[in-house]
Amino acid sequence: MRVSIAEQCSKVYGMIIQPEHINDCDGCRASDHRLFSGCLSCEIRKCASKNNIESCAYCSDYACERLKQHFLLDNTAKTRLEETRKAYKLT
Repeated sequence: MRVSIAEQCSKVYGMIIQPEHINDCDGCRASDHRLFSGCLSCEIRKCASKNNIESCAYCSDYACERLKQHFLLDNTAKTRLEETRKAYKLT
């Protein structure tokens, strides 16, 4: 499974990551321990943390240019965030 995840990260995000660097992750909001290594340098994660928001779906600047660029790589992220916004009547 780690090989498959590493291949997908390379294909979708252009990341160079080895299967042995894939680890269990508690999600973007994790502040320590179990955080995917690719998330350590994620500008979207840094922004959400700086603005103290749980998800970009709740951001008053949704969808910023940073997110729009991310959506070009991962359209499923846009779908998930849009569903969250609809569920909380943010749209």
